[in-house]
Amino acid sequence: MGELKPNSIEGVRDYFQSELAEVLKRRKLNTEREAVSYLADLLLSYQRAENFFAKAKDGKHEKNVLALLYGEAQTGDPFVRERALKRLGDICLLITGVFPDSLKRKVVQVDYYFGMGGSAYHALAGMQFTDIARSLYGELSQKFVLFSDVLGEFADKSGLLNDNDLLSIYERWLCTGSPRLREKLTAMGITPTVTGSSKLKQ
Repeated sequence: MGELKPNSIEGVRDYFQSELAEVLKRRKLNTEREAVSYLADLLLSYQRAENFFAKAKDGKHEKNVLALLYGEAQTGDPFVRERALKRLGDICLLITGVFPDSLKRKVVQVDYYFGMGGSAYHALAGMQFTDIARSLYGELSQKFVLFSDVLGEFADKSGLLNDNDLLSIYERWLCTGSPRLREKLTAMGITPTVTGSSKLKQ
């Protein structure tokens, strides 16, 4: 298990990367080193609300950040489009993995975020000039649901979340088929009697 050094940004990043690598190893999920580093940097970058949400001209946080980013991703400016696609993928990955409770207050389902995030990374992969970058974003796209669940397990383990909402857990298990969520349901005395989605079997 990684050792957290709270006074060092690099120490926090190393901790995130170590813990994520441990989750991936336990899952027997093969992934490129760049992907693990990306996930660790993602967690580190979005520790602050101002990095997670866009700000309007009045200085307040935008509520419809995904809609704004989606609009920017349709522009003809390659720089604006690339930046918007990256933030779109990142935020969808964090929402579904680390902040799933926020979806309970929204009309759209988790599938919407899986689709939007995965598509954003896929489009981003097609804009890259290096093989490493294309491979990285391609893997983030192909394993989006898997990586979302990995972030969720990290969040559970690290105490970032306190998610004991039975219905929320059950609905996410139905959508993803996550063994982690099935274990949580079992620990809460619920034995799922239907088959969850096979999205994690990628």
